[in-house]
Amino acid sequence: MKRTALVTGATGLLGRQIILAFERGGWEVVGTELKRARPPKLRSLDLAKLSAISSLLDERVKAADSAAVNRSEHCDAGPEDSRLLNVEATAALSLAASSRKIFMIYISCDVASPSEPGNTPREAASSIRLASLYSQTKLDGEKEVLACASDSRWSVVLRVPILYGSTEDAGESTINTLVDSVWKAQEDGVMIQMDDWQVLYPTNTEDVGRVCQDIALKYLDAPSRPDLPPVLQYSSEESFTKFGICQILAEILGLPLDGMQASKHDIDPKSGIQKPQEIRLSSRDLEGLGIQTWAQDFKAWWMLDDLLKSTLRDLGPLETCNVTHELGIPTEFAFFDAFSGDTVRRVCGRTPDGKDIAIRVNRARYRDWLSQYLDIQWNKVFSYFEEIEDGVKVYFTDGTFAIGEMLVGADGIQSPVRAQLLGPDPPRLNIVPVGIITGELQLSREEYERQIAIAPSYYILYGYGARFFVGLRNVSEDKSTAQYYWMATWDDYLSSDPAKFWTSKASKQDLLDFALELTKNFHLRFMEIFSLTRPEDIMTPVIIVRDLEPRAMPSGRVTLLGDAVHPMTFFRGEGANHAMQDGLSLAKRISEAIALSEGIRVGAKLDIPGLLKSYEEEMQERGKKAVLESREAAENSSKMGTDGIYERRNVAHAMNYMK
Repeated sequence: MKRTALVTGATGLLGRQIILAFERGGWEVVGTELKRARPPKLRSLDLAKLSAISSLLDERVKAADSAAVNRSEHCDAGPEDSRLLNVEATAALSLAASSRKIFMIYISCDVASPSEPGNTPREAASSIRLASLYSQTKLDGEKEVLACASDSRWSVVLRVPILYGSTEDAGESTINTLVDSVWKAQEDGVMIQMDDWQVLYPTNTEDVGRVCQDIALKYLDAPSRPDLPPVLQYSSEESFTKFGICQILAEILGLPLDGMQASKHDIDPKSGIQKPQEIRLSSRDLEGLGIQTWAQDFKAWWMLDDLLKSTLRDLGPLETCNVTHELGIPTEFAFFDAFSGDTVRRVCGRTPDGKDIAIRVNRARYRDWLSQYLDIQWNKVFSYFEEIEDGVKVYFTDGTFAIGEMLVGADGIQSPVRAQLLGPDPPRLNIVPVGIITGELQLSREEYERQIAIAPSYYILYGYGARFFVGLRNVSEDKSTAQYYWMATWDDYLSSDPAKFWTSKASKQDLLDFALELTKNFHLRFMEIFSLTRPEDIMTPVIIVRDLEPRAMPSGRVTLLGDAVHPMTFFRGEGANHAMQDGLSLAKRISEAIALSEGIRVGAKLDIPGLLKSYEEEMQERGKKAVLESREAAENSSKMGTDGIYERRNVAHAMNYMK
């Protein structure tokens, strides 16, 4: 029989995502709302009326194999209304649900469990210090729910932190409203004070919806429910202040933040109440139940949203570029202990409602997707450029030339445009001391389906002293074969001199033998792809890992983008992401400059050097940070922490959506 879920506050920021999560899990879902009901799926319910609650439960949620999810939002009308909603109505719903043996999840908030700055995450069973009246009503609501649950565990409390996600109105989320603050900071004469004292752990509503459905399944299917925790907590591990979030949003939007100032005050200016500096929740109990606690990468979620808004709608779905598109499955990747086979982390790029928030694209397919409606001349080789009056003249090796208002060198890590622009003594690439062996091979359908079962898009194996990346490149149209590649990496200071390093002179057989020696004690299910590799599948010459911190560029009409200006290691999977962000940032400045010139007078000339300088200042700061973090990730890529969790969790960035 189909399970049924009742979701209160169904039209709210979180309620919408909880409904989608349960629907995707195959549940029959009934949502309730007081003022915005749309029968039959969205019913009107006044939580202050016990008779109305009982009637609805009897009518629509009859089976014992059911769940109710209650999210009581903050009531701004006053303390009495807040208590009525968060305590009395919650108690009535909990009592009605438990008496009918309907499992209930009560979603509480993080302000009922503040922690001190620098402390480890606050456990669910920790003592509580209340920060406000609202905290008190939420805590009282928790007590009512747990009292009704008694020893049967028909109710559980789930605490979550401040939330963000897809909104119908920016005002639904404090985090989403910060986008408006960033735009407000662009106005002349404006100086916005933004909190840079309180540390927040913003968590995506889609993730909370997924966790709620997982909790319902776990508790309903448990053979001994009283043994399960009465209070659970879920939170992202990423932390920011509001000012830090605004910096990220401004970076993604390609906007300066001169009109915003960081505020270090610990008193809320509206309420006059001292704010807890850090509110951090531990997800340990969820992990103990086997429930996945990964969370969407905050910056990546906003970046992908910005990318999709900036592309033409008639390009077709971006999902068609996914390496798993032919298989009809979303992006999913995983991290494993190579020897035990234990899963360290698994991430799915599709939300319960079917939205792709992480996509691992095939680069060639993605380039073709972006190239639609563009007139591109191929097979041109750059020779040199010269700046002329109001433009740039570019010469090619075939004797032809082209003239434009500006030149953007997006010509890769060995960029000849960079060499001329930063000459006569251009910066030398930095060699990162990492040894690499790469294999590329074709697998039969039976063979690649076993790889898909491990992780559809890619997976990473950590052994002591080495790291292996195994990824799908593409699947044939008839699905009979698939191209895979693997990459073994290890720290080795001798590789700082590539010409003398042994891999540069080794045969393909020697390279394969070395890789097989590294994998000989791996868990059995990881061995197949390496045993299928033949010497001719080993790629030579071997890859040399290089990077370069972006440098200041001379003022003019020539600039750089992507690997041409900030090549970085692939250990965080951010190189292509930053190249795209460079393009978005530059395009927005060009658009703004055109709009400004047309507003001044028709035919006004663009300030090309000025807009390029603005782009370069933002890009260089962001690019340098990414280069250094990616270099550090490479240098620590194969290390394991003493607790069994690998030291550099960002070795392969969780939201590696444009690898």
